[in-house]
Amino acid sequence: MDVTNLLSAVNSTISNKSAALDEEIARLERAKSKIAAEQNAGLGEINKIMQPELGKLWTGKRAESFQQNREDAYQAMQEVFNSQYDSYLSSIGNKIFFLKAEKAAADAASALCSGYRQAVEAGKDLADDVYDKLKGWL
Repeated sequence: MDVTNLLSAVNSTISNKSAALDEEIARLERAKSKIAAEQNAGLGEINKIMQPELGKLWTGKRAESFQQNREDAYQAMQEVFNSQYDSYLSSIGNKIFFLKAEKAAADAASALCSGYRQAVEAGKDLADDVYDKLKGWL
């Protein structure tokens, strides 16, 4: 296999990896958007748990038990829609960040590979230099 074919093969592999990374990033960004929308909807709804205000007419053990259950439900929902959703969003954001960094590296390697291929096609002998710089992608 000559250097030009090798560089084309490496560039094709890198392009496929870059496309797969694009798809994964897009999928995670859609998921992150849906989770954020669900979080906002949930935060708007949890205030309804404490409605209506019980007032002075609600007294006794049943009223106290009902109010305690309502407060427990409210606290549990606050935990879910604040802490847990924020944790999910942060995890997805971190994964997106790392995938974008990996894609940037793949794009740089692809540009380097294309540049070397053009140089080789122009008649320059860069085979050893190409191999050294691209061996991590092989």
